[in-house]
Amino acid sequence: MSAIPGSNGSRFPDVHSVAQYLNTFGVMIAERIKSQFQPLFDPAAEALSPEILAVNETIKKNAGYSLYDAQLAVCEALAMDSAPSGTAVGMGKDLQFRFRPPQTCRKLS
Repeated sequence: MSAIPGSNGSRFPDVHSVAQYLNTFGVMIAERIKSQFQPLFDPAAEALSPEILAVNETIKKNAGYSLYDAQLAVCEALAMDSAPSGTAVGMGKDLQFRFRPPQTCRKLS
């Protein structure tokens, strides 16, 4: 077995599948991601905006279901982001399109 680069000589464990890899290194990878990237929206620390909650209520009223928590978090992050509209973001099997909160949209004639 060879040492993992940057691992101070520790040996790579006997990992033969993605599931084993994630079980072995998942927590370490998650902590590294959290320490290196600042999320646009952190659902553990921030509340959803009234606009996102209103959109979800409209979806619930018209479609009969609510968005999942992860989908709501993506919508909130996209609404907070200042990048141009029209970017598509995948979330599970669904595709969420970037939108702007109603107060920032101009009325179409």
